[in-house]
Amino acid sequence: MKDEVKRQIRELTRFHKGLADISRMRRETLVKGGLSFEASREGLPTISGRFDIELAVPEKYPKVLPRARETGGAIDPDYEHINPDGTLCLAAPVEARVIFSERESLLGFVNLLVVPYLYGYRYWKKHGRHPFGERPHGGEGIVQYYKEELRLDNRVAVLSAVSFLLEHGYRGHLDCPCGSGFKVRDCHGRALLKLNGHHTKNTLKYDFVQTLRFCLKTEKETIPKALSKRIERIIGKEKIKFANKNPVSLSADVRGGLSERSRLGE
Repeated sequence: MKDEVKRQIRELTRFHKGLADISRMRRETLVKGGLSFEASREGLPTISGRFDIELAVPEKYPKVLPRARETGGAIDPDYEHINPDGTLCLAAPVEARVIFSERESLLGFVNLLVVPYLYGYRYWKKHGRHPFGERPHGGEGIVQYYKEELRLDNRVAVLSAVSFLLEHGYRGHLDCPCGSGFKVRDCHGRALLKLNGHHTKNTLKYDFVQTLRFCLKTEKETIPKALSKRIERIIGKEKIKFANKNPVSLSADVRGGLSERSRLGE
């Protein structure tokens, strides 16, 4: 375990004393125990609670964020904001990285992401609605986040922006992927630069795949030819595989929609 991770675990356990069980498993450090909190937001009530929590801190932390899991059965198993692997769906992936950047530490991760999640769950249990609004899972939620951050008015523009970032990163002299006709630096440059700075290649690739999946289901008739060609280039360059592992002309498939057997794989 890296010295900096050890320091951050000490800081975390001094503040949240119940998270006292530290162990090592494969390529992760596990921090487990009772997480007690009392929190409030402006205009919302103070809520307190205690949950049994497990944090899995990967070797590549902070490049890869921890995963959080509730282990005491206090969260309904059918609660919609739990990932298929049982971990807590704290935010859209890049949104979580943006929030984490406000205080880059394990204590910051717990206080800024895990505690608000638990607060929201308790509020939902009592009032039947989420206190901070609600974003869907998967590609739809990712698209919604980019729409809000980039102030875009349609999903295809989001797909164009994510594709641009994956292919180019930030390039201020290129045409803005929103289609305005302005250069990136004179249009969405600041927001794209911020998002690009919080991404890794893997998180960008994940957002690309999820956004493409969602847009092929909902926007396939409106994806322009130039964008479909860019997507085809990215799929080849990044070696993103289709489920059937056969070559697929995305430019053609975007027009007719991908067949069930040609869906993008993870």
